[in-house]
This record gives sequence, structure tokens and C-alpha cells, in this order.
Amino acid sequence: MRASKRDQLAEVDGEMLVFEPEALDAAIIGYVENPSARMACYSFEKLVQCFVKEGMSEDSAVEHIGCNVAGADVGGKGPVILYPVEGEGGG
Repeated sequence: MRASKRDQLAEVDGEMLVFEPEALDAAIIGYVENPSARMACYSFEKLVQCFVKEGMSEDSAVEHIGCNVAGADVGGKGPVILYPVEGEGGG
């Protein structure tokens, strides 16, 4: 059986921070790395789906993510959220 996403991130870096509760693990899409840290990466759209599944409206979920999830201060090493962009490719 394949390890959970949370466990896979812990194998990469045992100090990598993740969002709680574990139900949000469904929104993990990987991790990002810079010279000073590796950070769990979550899909904004999947986070919204997680909160809607828990009973929030979509608008409430978006507001909750902006205020309480993305806005959490964890010293610059916390999880990051990937937001989609729309439009045509650049160049």
C-alpha cells in the first residue's frame, strides 16, 4: 500500500509543516523547495473542496482559506498554496 501524502512529505523532510486537520491532506499536490526550506504545496481549488465537503459554502471556504489558512504565520517555512491563473500562455 502506498504511503499517505503526509507520510511521503515526512520522508522528504521530517520537519516539513502541513495544514491541520488531516482531512486537508486531500489538497496536497506536492512540495516546493527553495535554498532555505522545503514546503508542502496545496491546491487552492482542492482546499476549497475540502472545506465545502465539511459543510461550508464555497464563498465561506474561500474566505476561511484567505483569513485562517493562507494567513497563518508559521515563520516563512509553512505550507504554500498554489492558486490557478487563467488566460493564454505568455511569451
